[in-house]
Amino acid sequence: MLYLAAPGVLILLAALYRTTSPKRLTTGVVYGAILLYTTLLAVQTLRRNPIWRNELSLTQAMAREAPTWAGGHASYGLVLSSVGRKEEAMEQFRTASRLDSSFVEPHIGLAFALMDCGDLPGAIRELREAVRLRPESPLTRNDLAVTLMRNGQFESAIVEFQEALRIDPNSELTLNNLGFAYLKAGDIRQAIPCLKAALQINPGLASARRNLAEAYRKAGMPDSAALTEGGEW
Repeated sequence: MLYLAAPGVLILLAALYRTTSPKRLTTGVVYGAILLYTTLLAVQTLRRNPIWRNELSLTQAMAREAPTWAGGHASYGLVLSSVGRKEEAMEQFRTASRLDSSFVEPHIGLAFALMDCGDLPGAIRELREAVRLRPESPLTRNDLAVTLMRNGQFESAIVEFQEALRIDPNSELTLNNLGFAYLKAGDIRQAIPCLKAALQINPGLASARRNLAEAYRKAGMPDSAALTEGGEW
């Protein structure tokens, strides 16, 4: 990144040298050295430019040129995953985790890649490790809980949502998710107040409104369901 600024250093050194030794360094030699140095740097810049073509080539170069840096492998894994190269992405995430056992992001990236490949138990395992490393992150606990729900583990999901709510009591996302988990677990009595609380925080949260209407219908309250769908509750 300093290629373009480097000739200035050479010019400064040459000027200082010339003032102290004018007979040993002619103007032609100075400018010839500057031209040669600049040309060499220009060639190197052109050689490196393709690396910056897109995120894939850039992060690939990061992982290749800094093989012991976990962040480079994690970044490369995220880009690989975004272009559908899940197996390669998972390998990069695993490498990042081996290099830095306290690094949370590779576990999360690996979990989502595993989910995309249909391996929910593997994804849950990685997200549990992410929660262990970052226990006070409501978002990480939400990710784990949602994955548990997808795997049919509603009671375990409820525990994680409750923990996320303890960390951030005013999260409409967590309240909605917790209410939905109660709904799926058949606990309508607990679902309704959670969903109402989510709508009190954010009346425009459409998913919470749909979930609350469904909860009212399952509770045998069709009028309340209709009012909820109509924008009232």
